[in-house]
Amino acid sequence: MTLDTTSKRALRDFYEAEGRRFDHQASMYADSGNAEFWWHRKRLMHVQSYLYQCLEKPEVSSFIDVGCAEGYYVGLASRIRSGLDCVGVDISCAYIKKAKLRNPSADFVLCDAEFLPFKKGSFDLVLCSEVLEHVPDYSKALKELLDLGNMFVILSFPGHSFLYKILSRFPPLRKAMNRVFSYKTGHISEVTVGFVESLVQVHKMWKKLAISQSGALPIQIYKFIPSTRIIDTIDGALCNFLTRKRILGITTIQVINISTE
Repeated sequence: MTLDTTSKRALRDFYEAEGRRFDHQASMYADSGNAEFWWHRKRLMHVQSYLYQCLEKPEVSSFIDVGCAEGYYVGLASRIRSGLDCVGVDISCAYIKKAKLRNPSADFVLCDAEFLPFKKGSFDLVLCSEVLEHVPDYSKALKELLDLGNMFVILSFPGHSFLYKILSRFPPLRKAMNRVFSYKTGHISEVTVGFVESLVQVHKMWKKLAISQSGALPIQIYKFIPSTRIIDTIDGALCNFLTRKRILGITTIQVINISTE
C-alpha cells in the first residue's frame, strides 16, 4: 500500500497533533484496572521481557526505537543497560522534542519508518513496537528494520482474534463488528505473523524467530470481566494452549523477537 504526497502529509499532521496533545505511551500504561489498560500493559510485559533478554548480551552496545513517541522505551533500555548507545526516531517533531527532554543523553532523529537514514547493520538491537500498523507501506518499513538490525529486531503489533475472524465471515456480523471492534484512528495497515515470517526467511542473516502472544479474545469481551486478575488467568490459559499447539497469529497481542543466533 502506498500513499500520495498529500496523504503522507496528512499522516504526519495526525501524529504531530497527537504529539502536541498528550503523551501516548504514558496514557497506554497508566495504572488502572480497566481491561484496555490490561491489554497495553500485557504487551509491555512481553516487550520488556525481550528487551531484558537481548540487553543481557554483553555484545549488544547500540539500540534504536523506531516510532519512539515520547521516548518511553529509550528510557527503559538505557536503564536496563548503562552506557548503551540509544537512538529514537519518530515522524512527529513534537514527540521527538518530548523524547529528548526525557532522555537528554540519547540521540533522536525526525524521519519516516519507511526511509530510515542509517547504514545497514547500524544497531545491535532494533525495537519497533505498535508502529507497523500505522505505516502505509509496512512491508518496506519491515525490510528497513531487518536491514538496520545487526543482532536483534523486536516487533509488536496488534491482530484480530480467532473469534473475530470467525464472526466476520458473516456479513451482518462483520458490519456490526466493524463498528464495535474497529481499530482506533491511525491504524491503516494489518500486519500478520505469517507475513513477518515469510519476509524474515528472505533475509538469510536472520536465523531465529520467537513469538509471545496474549489477548486470545477481543478486548471488548474482557471488558465484561470485573477483575484484571481473572482476565489474566483466562487469557493466560488460552494463550498457553495456543502456544503449545503452535497456533500463532490469532491473538490480539503479538510480540516477536527476531535474532541472528
